[in-house]
Amino acid sequence: MVFFPAERAIPEVLRRPTFLLRQLGVAEAAIDYEAYTASPDVIRIHSGGRWPVDGFTLAQEEYELALHEARHRAKRDFAFILLTPDKASGLGCVYILPLVPFLRHVAAPDAILNQVTDATAIITFWVRQDRQETDLPQQVVAAVHDWIAAEWPFDDHLFRVNPEEHTSIRALEQCGFQVRFEVRMNEPPYHYLFFGKAAR
Repeated sequence: MVFFPAERAIPEVLRRPTFLLRQLGVAEAAIDYEAYTASPDVIRIHSGGRWPVDGFTLAQEEYELALHEARHRAKRDFAFILLTPDKASGLGCVYILPLVPFLRHVAAPDAILNQVTDATAIITFWVRQDRQETDLPQQVVAAVHDWIAAEWPFDDHLFRVNPEEHTSIRALEQCGFQVRFEVRMNEPPYHYLFFGKAAR
């Protein structure tokens, strides 16, 4: 089994009354850069301090988005930008990545690896700083979960957050998700919680 079958088309757009989700690429550099630089605390927490914030330039943004775009086209992983319905402002990003390579990279135990397949996806997301205390994170979680389940060719998908992403954790719990497992690694430091839909 592969992460994303070569013959399958990539779902392109998710529309909801309060947001639009579409592929993140170089064409979105300016609008994504505004949302990113307006959200320094969110970015630091979401990335565990790994993503640049202070002094981050639009040229760096364009370079990073070119890499995202290439991986998206190659179906290695997928990056989407959250936009307002009129496409005038960025609201954050959603990323879809293969779970098994990440678990192997962090030397996750067999007890965790045995729970998933090569066609299991990681979903990560961040919502811009001035929308953290709204219902947008919950709306994103619910809509993305339904979209992945309905339109993407995965066996399963888990949302990955770190324990300091309190708004994202609250949104996941409000949508009926619970922690399936957690992964820690000291070098480099990782601590992630993986949320799946709670059984009914």
